[in-house]
Amino acid sequence: MLTKKLKDRLYSYFTNRMGMFDYTRGWMKGDCPACGAENKFGVNLASNRSHCFKCEYADRPLDVVGLVEHLDANGTRKYLNGIEGIEYKDPIVIEYERKAVNLPIGYCNLMDGDHFLGMLARNYLRGRGLNVKKLSRRGFGYCSEGPLFGYIVLPYYLNGELIYYSTRRLLSIGPKFDNPKIEDFGIGKSSLIYNIDALNYYSTIYVVESVFNAETIGDNAIALAGKSISPWQLSALIKSPATNFIILLDPDAYAYAITLAMQLTNFKRVKVVLLPETQDVNSWGRDNTLTLVRKTRYQEYKELLKLKNANSRTQHTHN
Repeated sequence: MLTKKLKDRLYSYFTNRMGMFDYTRGWMKGDCPACGAENKFGVNLASNRSHCFKCEYADRPLDVVGLVEHLDANGTRKYLNGIEGIEYKDPIVIEYERKAVNLPIGYCNLMDGDHFLGMLARNYLRGRGLNVKKLSRRGFGYCSEGPLFGYIVLPYYLNGELIYYSTRRLLSIGPKFDNPKIEDFGIGKSSLIYNIDALNYYSTIYVVESVFNAETIGDNAIALAGKSISPWQLSALIKSPATNFIILLDPDAYAYAITLAMQLTNFKRVKVVLLPETQDVNSWGRDNTLTLVRKTRYQEYKELLKLKNANSRTQHTHN
């Protein structure tokens, strides 16, 4: 089987040299090096195999590299040793049945009701610089009773259909976030993007971590619900018609932002924007953030590699 370091280098090769993208169940998808069939060829690094669904070409990933680069086994390994790897993680595939999503017990729309929690929720969101009426139209709300009493509800949609919701604590009771488990709706964080429909409507997309950061930017911002991106999320970005991606992860996730940009740069125009230390998009504000965006140019792979190396040196010095 392949070592972790070799998988990273192969993942970088297939992504950047052959233009393949993450598809499903650990497979990458792209054009066949044997027959040239478009998007009919798959590579699975976890199982160390490949397969073309047109000509039936199937070989180990190392041999695929040898075929494309006209190298023998030793030459292939030497070639890959000179490639900067991109972190690859073996997929964990668990099948869940998608279920209908109902809003939680006690849910009230943000603008409805005279419950003190409604006023508290509206004031909290206004304090974060967000448009309460707009959020209300998006279905944001709060729970006035039930297991999620005292939580703000943040809905996720796909093609206009509610598929999930996350929560944010208002009161100093319970965990900060109390989100549905994957078995509740048959979908979890790794298969979700907040405001995913924007990928089909806008040519320029802002990529941020949280729902509040996305709402700070506006209608063409999506949130990953974390610092790292899952193979499913990455594939959704690559396959989308959007052409420009501006990455605005929190400052402590700068390395993740650069890695994401390197994964996208073979398919899209990318720009990594570094926010001031301790700030995120919401705390820094829309106007300040967009000023930084305008001052940052789009970056090629070589520039991103320099940023990665410089950031690694900085982290090493601080540690």
